[in-house]
Amino acid sequence: MRLLAALIFFTRLPFWRIAEVPPRYYKEVVNYWPLVGWLTGGVMAGILWLTSHCFSWEIAVLLTMLSRILLTGALHEDGLADFCDGFGGGTTRERILSIMKDSHIGTYGVIGLICYLGMFYLLIYRLPMAIAPWLIVGFDTWSKFCSAQIINLLPYTRKEEESKARVIYNRMSPGNWIMAFICGLLPLVPALLACPSLVLLLPVPLLVTLALVHLMRKKIQGYTGDCCGATFLLSELALYLMSNCFSLICHESISHQTYGSRCSFRHMLRPDRCSLKVHLRSGSSTNAPQPERNPLRPCIFQPVKPCPPAGRLLRLPRSGM
Repeated sequence: MRLLAALIFFTRLPFWRIAEVPPRYYKEVVNYWPLVGWLTGGVMAGILWLTSHCFSWEIAVLLTMLSRILLTGALHEDGLADFCDGFGGGTTRERILSIMKDSHIGTYGVIGLICYLGMFYLLIYRLPMAIAPWLIVGFDTWSKFCSAQIINLLPYTRKEEESKARVIYNRMSPGNWIMAFICGLLPLVPALLACPSLVLLLPVPLLVTLALVHLMRKKIQGYTGDCCGATFLLSELALYLMSNCFSLICHESISHQTYGSRCSFRHMLRPDRCSLKVHLRSGSSTNAPQPERNPLRPCIFQPVKPCPPAGRLLRLPRSGM
């Protein structure tokens, strides 16, 4: 029943038709937030994998972002906009809370959403195709676990009747904390096995959460539901941002395991590139056969095994597609 309450609260899918959930169960929905991430992140990963075989990589990334916004009803994005408006335009605790409760969006909220969505698009676009679905699911669940710690570190800053959701979340018990930790970390295991250096990124969303907790404690002496949504999006964005710094390490690791040390996955970073570098032996003919092309994505050349020998490079002209 608690999981059902979390699915009803955090998504717009008609789970409410399954059973009527008593209001007391909504006080513990944050405990199951990482588990809900299995659904939201899984849908994003599935959309990315499916649409990348039918459309260009840019369109696939855009549809992936749109899928979570529709699935959650822009719940977290609304929280981010209110957070930016409140902390950007308010100077006192009462003024910040008043702005955040206002349903209208202001200048800070618009700018914050534009910057967030733009960066989120670019960072997903730069993910390597080989592990992008696993990273999307894992980053979603792990960021939600780290962001959920806000309810253990701060009190709710409003009264229950003044909150938008009419509910104040209960703090996690040790058992719920362990369950949330497992649900948050488990989807990242496949990506960690493919690229062990990703373990260095695990503290990133937690550090962002702690920084925002310090800001909230200083400004409003607590947290609100909007703060939870904003903390999740910002911690997840920081995780994607830092993963971009480690992308070269991951690509070299995957390339070595799959295609050998001389093979590169740079085409996964820039799937829109139609040109291809072909390795030729010194003195061999320039009429080398081209790698096989994916008929569903004619602009992308697929690597073939075994990896061709190293030698001088010939850049083929761009195709007209």
